[in-house]
Amino acid sequence: MKRRRLLGTAAVTGALAGCLDGFWVDGTASDSSHDRTVTDSVGAGGDADPNRNQTRGESENETDGEAETEQTVAQQFDCESARRPSCDVEAGEYVFEAGDTAYETVGTVAYPKPPDEVTESTALIFAKDHERSYQQNADVCPENETITSYTATVPATETFDWYDDIFVVRLELMVGVEYRDHDSDVVDIGDLSSAAVYAIDETGAARVETDHHQEPADPIESGELVTCF
Repeated sequence: MKRRRLLGTAAVTGALAGCLDGFWVDGTASDSSHDRTVTDSVGAGGDADPNRNQTRGESENETDGEAETEQTVAQQFDCESARRPSCDVEAGEYVFEAGDTAYETVGTVAYPKPPDEVTESTALIFAKDHERSYQQNADVCPENETITSYTATVPATETFDWYDDIFVVRLELMVGVEYRDHDSDVVDIGDLSSAAVYAIDETGAARVETDHHQEPADPIESGELVTCF
């Protein structure tokens, strides 16, 4: 399983490790609300490789001088294959004491609703909100008795014009987490970082994880469908 680069204490690896088998569900859009608020700063855009700005999705074989119509996100995947980490864990479901302090565990969060209209701006907002939920659920589902605090910010984003009607967004996520040590009941603090690239249009969203210093991968070519709208 590919997970995130650890920036904080090594103990986080043990606390947040664990396979997510059994915590993945189909990504059919839900009507559940998404009311999380996090302050973000958007980093400067720009494509390190100018050749990657070439529009994708057009066939090299043209008929009568016209390129083939670009397929939608949903057309390039099977909606039944859409998946993302999800389980039902209520905040405060577990309570424990460490020293003189009582702690409550955090719960899972709802995924954002699809945008009413998909534009570059709404695609960016959806990608940030979805990634926060994705990572929190990925951590809380297998460790629902240990995590007592979870905060996520998006310090940098970047967009790419690889397709005509599909918006491609790369974002970095920084996570601060407090968790219960299984052996000592001491609450430790850790910092995690991750990066992901989304491809979003009116039909759904695909996602691929990437490295902070890695050339962004194309979610259509090497990612997975996370939801159909």
